[in-house]
Amino acid sequence: MWREEAKTPPPAAPVDKGKQPAKDDSAPAGPKTGDPNAPGPSTPQTADPNAPGPSTKKPKPKPENPPFPTRTQCDKAIKNAPEKDKSFYWTGAPFEGRSGMKTAKAYAVSHGLTTVEQAFAPGFTDKKRYKGDQIAEGRVFQKAFSEAYAARTSGKVYLLMPHSAMPFCDSIFYANEFKTIKEGGRVEKIIWIDYPTTPADPATVATTWWETGGADPPCNPHVRVPPGP
Repeated sequence: MWREEAKTPPPAAPVDKGKQPAKDDSAPAGPKTGDPNAPGPSTPQTADPNAPGPSTKKPKPKPENPPFPTRTQCDKAIKNAPEKDKSFYWTGAPFEGRSGMKTAKAYAVSHGLTTVEQAFAPGFTDKKRYKGDQIAEGRVFQKAFSEAYAARTSGKVYLLMPHSAMPFCDSIFYANEFKTIKEGGRVEKIIWIDYPTTPADPATVATTWWETGGADPPCNPHVRVPPGP
């Protein structure tokens, strides 16, 4: 029986060792070596144990208004005592409101006279600065600083009040300031300036309301609610 002999494969072509196999660009790139000078991965920062923590201090409470000053405190609080012949007062119905008081103060300032408010630091006589009963305690305080001012008065005193009127007996001027003026013994007389026909120069006024050694002028006994200056 005929038998086909197995064929021997031809020898492989010799490889040129000087040539390198072409790089296959389609092959996936391997891992790249990092730049040794490049910064490494960031590490989480830990809190400085010495750093101050959040503030635990509570805000300071707003200070409360102080109580009304006493008469002794008012005496010590005077910063601008009136000079001799420079004290100025007013009383009567025309000056019970803010508008009237503003008019009286403006007249005094325009002639170089000193009012009670000017004798103290700005705002000292403002009752709203203090805590307490603004009517009852405020009235006591008003009397206190008015007496402290009157105790510093000397020489001639100027009083603005309508010539057709008289001061109320319970007014601060008559019951407190005038009383203190007499007790102090430093005032020669009180010049009476008419209102609203106020003179251009109060120094020319010849009308005297009271002078040392004289009797107390009459006052209106009517009790006002609330009482005025």
